[in-house]
Amino acid sequence: MLVRVLGGALVIWAGWASGCLVAGLLRRRPAELRNLQAGLELLDSEIWHGCTPLPEALRRAGQAVPPPVNLVLAETARLLDEGVSALEAWRGGVDAFFASSACDDEDREVLLSLGHALGRTCREDQRRHLVLVRERLAARERQAAALRDRYERLWSYLGVLAGAGLVLIFL
Repeated sequence: MLVRVLGGALVIWAGWASGCLVAGLLRRRPAELRNLQAGLELLDSEIWHGCTPLPEALRRAGQAVPPPVNLVLAETARLLDEGVSALEAWRGGVDAFFASSACDDEDREVLLSLGHALGRTCREDQRRHLVLVRERLAARERQAAALRDRYERLWSYLGVLAGAGLVLIFL
């Protein structure tokens, strides 16, 4: 009997942990999108006001934002230093970020759209693209915050209820 009680408690705990994991992703995504906007704003300042070469501008902006967002900028700078084209370096940086990110595929597409202008056009055009991507990320952040507010608590409760349901089925 004790084994059944402990097993049931373990199943409920696993359901709760799974729900909290999903809720945590919902909580992290708006913060990551906000940090991406901050990193791109710093990159814009480095390019526009500082006339800093792209790899150095990426490094400086990457040092000012928290992980995992800094991976986009730092990895792109590292790949540029290795001689990779700006477009491929940006893709590599975005891929490095999304390996540990809570962001979704649409967020990824917004970021990838910047790669076609970054380091390949004049400062004014790069700035225009940076502003556009920041605006699109801000809209995505608002959507992510609305989803978080709506579903974060639901997923926590749903995990516990799913675990309790499994326990009842196995009894």
